[in-house]
Amino acid sequence: MARTITIEEQIQDSMRGPRIYGEFPSISEPKWTIGEIPRVQSFYGRQAIRSLEVPAGLGEWELVPSVHEEAFDLSLQDFLSLELGVAEEMLRRVSRLCRGLLEEAWGRGIQQVVICEGEIISESRDVDGIPSETVEKLARGRNKACYVFSAPDVIEESAWTSIDNNDYYPTLPVHLGTEDSDEKEILETNPINADLDTGNPSYKIFDANELTAPLTSFTPSEMRMAEHLKQEYTYYSKTAKICVKDISGNVSSMVCTIRVVRDWKGCALLQASPNRKGFIGRDALRALRIRLKLDPLEKTTQILDVMS
Repeated sequence: MARTITIEEQIQDSMRGPRIYGEFPSISEPKWTIGEIPRVQSFYGRQAIRSLEVPAGLGEWELVPSVHEEAFDLSLQDFLSLELGVAEEMLRRVSRLCRGLLEEAWGRGIQQVVICEGEIISESRDVDGIPSETVEKLARGRNKACYVFSAPDVIEESAWTSIDNNDYYPTLPVHLGTEDSDEKEILETNPINADLDTGNPSYKIFDANELTAPLTSFTPSEMRMAEHLKQEYTYYSKTAKICVKDISGNVSSMVCTIRVVRDWKGCALLQASPNRKGFIGRDALRALRIRLKLDPLEKTTQILDVMS
């Protein structure tokens, strides 16, 4: 037997069955049957749909307010229980809603902010930003969802003069593991040939598909949004150990904050280098104390030695 659910009767437990949420253009008839709506996570709004007729046998369905309306009212528990794709969509919505606040903060030289209930509640001038533990503490104190945004990536380079299509981006081969992993264990992983950008000061950004657990286990509290060449991208803040090995077998490592992008395909980082798997700035060369040989003819990078 068919039944009808309404906004007021919505199921609060976000883990129960398929969900319907978000925005949808206004319609004259506020009642829809489930068969008329794709069974995917789509966006329908409070003003557009007030009730759904659910045929028997289709399990639990939920009608919830749009992201626009509930982003700032979401409790911490509900936020942490969201699927990552849903949480990322909320982050994008909050970015648009708070664009003025963010631009004002970037204008003051701020590198990262935490927004809660539509207000900036914490900010940092450090490129590595605010630790996830601090974000979680802020969220617990208010029992509300917190959204973290990073300033646009600094690109200190000029455009190259086009010569021909035979152009290559220099890379640095690195191995990544957790901060407490043994260097020998990390070096057994496949290296990532990260694009080496000496015109970029300190960013370390990687494709999640090139990494292994637990660096690929994400929570909404680790979620951040930044901008590269005026295009937004979502990443997860992780602490990792980066290892390199020179041609003599000497090893150098550093523990640092990295940005891990879950949805790499179409990411803003691919604008200048479509085959990019990672992106690393010049401060890694100082931190790792390595000398490189960049060979434009062979299109290879050699780590000549690790300086003591």
